[in-house]
Parts: sequence; structure tokens; C-alpha cells
Amino acid sequence: MRGQSPVEQPYLFPILHSDDNNDNAAQKSALCWNGECYSYDANYNHKMENGNTNTRHSRDMVDLLPSTTPHEQSDTVLVAKLIRDAITACTLALDEEHRAISEAMGRIHGEFSFILFASTSNCVYWGRDCIGRRSLLSNKSMHGFVAVSSVAITESDEGFVPNGNNDWEEIPPGIVYKLDASTGEVTSIP
Repeated sequence: MRGQSPVEQPYLFPILHSDDNNDNAAQKSALCWNGECYSYDANYNHKMENGNTNTRHSRDMVDLLPSTTPHEQSDTVLVAKLIRDAITACTLALDEEHRAISEAMGRIHGEFSFILFASTSNCVYWGRDCIGRRSLLSNKSMHGFVAVSSVAITESDEGFVPNGNNDWEEIPPGIVYKLDASTGEVTSIP
């Protein structure tokens, strides 16, 4: 565990888009994080003026923090900052937000799974690292509800089985899924 103390989950944090002009406009987003972040690609997909892509270089996750911030932060806090920065930089288009989150998670070097509720879009995102070292399962009920969990929930677990059986499926690694809470549509980006 990185950090001096555990971080309560879900971790709540504000996200402002670039066109929001005050902190009161930010609603809290929620991140459930299960993993380890060793470093991140600082120049991921960075295009130079001549059209070439800049070479990636890895940096420690604590480099995301201002120099005045103690470097004993939890990985959860650092990942939330990476996500917040990615979403803040994009426009309000849902497909851009999905791609920004997918690219932000793809920049992380480590083993992880996550579930994110983005208040900016009323969408839920989830996924795993590209190797799939951390468990993340999904189950869709006959009523269209989607359950996502790091452990399979059985009937003995408080009577909740989404579709009447235990058809939990391991989520493929390296893919970020999005559930639009307004429409119920599920999409994915590798």
C-alpha cells in the first residue's frame, strides 16, 4: 500500500470540465480502485507539431502531485487525479470522455481493476489492466441490470443473484466499459 493511511472506498472527488467556471459546479464522482500503480506514461499519445508521436517515458505516479503535496498519497488518490485531469481536458461529448478515461487507464503501469461513476456524464466505467492480474467480474440480469464486482456474489451473499444463477463472467483485460445510466447502453473501448 502506498500512502500513510488507507483511503475510504469509494473515493469521492470532484471533476470540472474546462468550460465550468467555479468549484460549486463540480459534483462528486466515485472511484473504486483495486490495484497497484508503479508508474505512468507521461507523454501517452502526445502529438508533436510535425505530426509524429512523441516517445513515451514513464514517471512515478507521485509526479502527478504538485511539489508542495506530500508524496505519501494513496494510489487511489493518484489515479483519481489522472482521471480528473483526463476528463477535464476533454469536451462534454460522452464518447470523448470514454476515450479519455480509457487512455488515462492505459497509461498506468501496474495491476488493477476499477469501477468509476463519472458525475459529469452520469456514466459508470469499469475495466482491468492489460494483463488482467486483478479480478473483475460482471453479470447481467434478465431485467437488464449490470452487476460488476471483484468477487462473484452467490445466493448465500444476502440473496442477490442478478439473473437467478451464478453466470458471472471475467471481464476481458485491457478494455474499458461504459454504462450510460440514462439509456442503459453498454459500450467498450480497448
